Amino acid sequence: MKDNKKLNIVILQYPVGDNIDENLNNLIKKIDGIKVTNKPTIVISHELSYLKYFPIIKNSKYKNLAISMSSKIVKTMVELCMKKKIFFLFSFFEKNKDKFYNSAALISPKGIVIGKYRKKHIPNEECYQEKYYFNESKNKYVVIDIGICKIGLMICWDQWHSESYQQINKLGADIILCPTSIGYAYKNNKPITLLNEKEKWMGVIAANSLMINTPIVIANRTGVESNNKNTIKFWGSSFVTNSDGNIILMNDISESTSSTIIDLTMKKKSKKMWGFRLDI
Repeated sequence: MKDNKKLNIVILQYPVGDNIDENLNNLIKKIDGIKVTNKPTIVISHELSYLKYFPIIKNSKYKNLAISMSSKIVKTMVELCMKKKIFFLFSFFEKNKDKFYNSAALISPKGIVIGKYRKKHIPNEECYQEKYYFNESKNKYVVIDIGICKIGLMICWDQWHSESYQQINKLGADIILCPTSIGYAYKNNKPITLLNEKEKWMGVIAANSLMINTPIVIANRTGVESNNKNTIKFWGSSFVTNSDGNIILMNDISESTSSTIIDLTMKKKSKKMWGFRLDI
């Protein structure tokens, strides 16, 4: 990686409704409206980007929402990346033969899917019934070389596991992208989330960012979603850390398109300053 390289990071934060076609069109409009700079632009939205968070309950009908890599929806995203000359991390519900995955595909400005990651850590608890829908991925952690830098990928629950950061760091990631769907969960109007869980969530990610001296981009959904007496009030609060673990961009709960610049040369300086030895 050459010196003096910078990335333009764009986070799309938005609520999702019941109409999938409207959700998809909304996502397309948001991407189409991005102002592209002369710096490489990477766009990220939340986990399961155009779908409501259906794992809030168990219902077999939602398995019909899964798509293959050859689907029209993926092709639409590929064409959009070519048109806008951007990288886009597309988070979607993938079907591959008889398996179902919570996946994220990185699409290049040339319209090529240059890498794909399937979520490794699958939650199995009230309001987050993902093991009912998703197979556990057998793939290794994914780091994708885009020329200017190497991008590591995580999805939601992965962010709570130190192993995720350590393995991605060993693979040489310069930055980590993580789409997520997290908020305050309720069953029968009774909270099942820790009162300070949001603070712990941000603290865990910032601390791991510091320990591996790597910027992390978190894209979370916003809005309130309910199904069969289960409710999640999504936090929004998408954020970006730098290689010192400092939060340099922080959204509130509102719908937004936000951006920040990541200086890729800072990682080397941070590693030298902090001097952490993670290979012992």
